[in-house]
Amino acid sequence: MNIYDDYIKYIEENNNLLKLLENNAPTIYVLFEDVLAVLNYISEEYQKGSQLEDDLKDFFDAGYGYLTSVMTDLKMIFEDYFKKDIILLSKYANIITYFFYIEDLKCHLDAEELLTKSKQKTIDDIQQEIETILINKLEVSDDLTDKYESKISKITSSKDNYHPIYSIFALIREELNLF
Repeated sequence: MNIYDDYIKYIEENNNLLKLLENNAPTIYVLFEDVLAVLNYISEEYQKGSQLEDDLKDFFDAGYGYLTSVMTDLKMIFEDYFKKDIILLSKYANIITYFFYIEDLKCHLDAEELLTKSKQKTIDDIQQEIETILINKLEVSDDLTDKYESKISKITSSKDNYHPIYSIFALIREELNLF
């Protein structure tokens, strides 16, 4: 089985959760929407027998890796923390989305060799606090992500050139005219 066939199987296995998110937790679904559009396009092109350019292969590898990583963590949150209660999950959508945003940031900083122990500790502390909130279903103040963003802005710089994967895939989707 190749990666494109594996992707099709993966989507079939996770389609119910993806549809549930799309219909009930659109704030979380944003993490996947453009990635899925691009991956579906590339997969369909492969299935048609089209010769894929190297850029498309690279996009597919990166997008599929991101999708499986985020979905694995999200399924754990949904099933273990929220006992498959989509309404409760959607109540925490903003903080869950932020959790994945800073996880992506951490990966970016690490890949760019900018992740110092201090930066990692700040991010890890925020992620641990978010996990505690999710596990215990604590109330989330309206300014919590602002508080976290203030901490993140102190450890990053505009020179880091960070763009979340889901926003990069929005640009790729636009470039491929997949609307």
